[in-house]
Amino acid sequence: MSAPYGQPPAAPQPGPSPSRGGGLDLGGILALAALGLGLIIYFCNFSADALG
Repeated sequence: MSAPYGQPPAAPQPGPSPSRGGGLDLGGILALAALGLGLIIYFCNFSADALG
């Protein structure tokens, strides 16, 4: 889309863009944290059963 003659083209809006290409999403971080915590709890319970 072109601007009319004599008007400068519209500049993009300043500020952070909603689509970050390199950033990690919060849902993925929380999923990995929950998975890691679940594995830690599982192995702690398994080692407690094996020892006693």
